[in-house]
Amino acid sequence: MLYYSCDVHHCTISLYLCLPVNLSNNIPRKQLEINMTDIIDAEITGAINSLTNNKAPGVDEISAELLKHGNDVITEQLVVLLNSIWRDVEVPDAWKKESL
Repeated sequence: MLYYSCDVHHCTISLYLCLPVNLSNNIPRKQLEINMTDIIDAEITGAINSLTNNKAPGVDEISAELLKHGNDVITEQLVVLLNSIWRDVEVPDAWKKESL
């Protein structure tokens, strides 16, 4: 089972293993800390730089090369956009569509 508790800047997830009752009492639960602070430029830059070149773009038709050549302009815009989504906990509807 997975239980979680959150406030504005901190989130804790407690993970319980699904075991028979007689075994689960002896196993300590694990807590995972989730960073709830704003996304920073370095995180976006690191993610962009880790993308593989020469791969087909996704449904948005944005290639890794385009993101990499966008430098600080794209990074700054992504930080603003992603922090807005992160704070509001609302993903744009267009991002929820999938195409196979």
